Amino acid sequence: MAKTIITLGREYCTGGRYIAEDVANALGIKLYDKELITMAAKHSGLSEEAVAASEKRHTHSLLYSLYTMGNELPLGDQVFILQSRIIKQLAEEGPCVILGRCGDYVLRERKDVLRVFIYAPVEWRRELAKTDPLGADVPNPVSHVAYGYATQMCILDKETGRIKKMVAAHDVGKAVNPLSVEGQIEGGVVMSMGYALTEKYPIDENCKPTAKYGTLGLFRANQIPPEIQAIVVEKPGLNVAGGAIGIGEITSIPTAPAIADAYYRLTGEREFSLPLQNTPYAPKK
Repeated sequence: MAKTIITLGREYCTGGRYIAEDVANALGIKLYDKELITMAAKHSGLSEEAVAASEKRHTHSLLYSLYTMGNELPLGDQVFILQSRIIKQLAEEGPCVILGRCGDYVLRERKDVLRVFIYAPVEWRRELAKTDPLGADVPNPVSHVAYGYATQMCILDKETGRIKKMVAAHDVGKAVNPLSVEGQIEGGVVMSMGYALTEKYPIDENCKPTAKYGTLGLFRANQIPPEIQAIVVEKPGLNVAGGAIGIGEITSIPTAPAIADAYYRLTGEREFSLPLQNTPYAPKK
């Protein structure tokens, strides 16, 4: 079967949009990027601004979602589900290029998809990522304050299979309140441990929860590993905001991949869905 659908993922600042446009023009097929925002807005009743903003927010553990949204599914998840349906519909309609939005994952069961990922040397990306100074008097300035960087590691007890230590290193620029930064890191790690290991939030086709609170698998205090090592990395940031880059959502993003990789190294089996099933934390069947 000919691969008539192309999904294109990319690293930040690799020119993915330009490459996608060239591919679509060369093949004479449609490109869907920001158009998906417009479609999602039309189907959901949300504004395009709200949909675009939700794409930039990372979802966290179920505990975090319940704390911030009550019984409603977080907006970012709702938009993802809606855009996934739209992507599947577009794929059924004919050849196209899907830029980003986890298109490769959404269409993972199709056999007629060419999955492409664009990357580039760091030096090239750094040049493309240059921004205008804050307050620059230029049309359409390119600016942001700064991005944090984080990496985490999960250490397992080989005998029990349980997590005995999590290590989380975060570059925050200037740590204005080091104790608060450490607490933010530790809290984010614990929230995402639930996301990785125990929490399941089933919903119906209308994005409404179908499970009761007691069956959601919230991560419990007695499941927290003996040690969470928070490493605060302070590197010079921008000459604004006291040099602070920030510490927030990023604390819970690397945790689940780190845990999944640790169990892969222990068992030799790679899992591609959460919560992980082949761990001592999984519900007994």
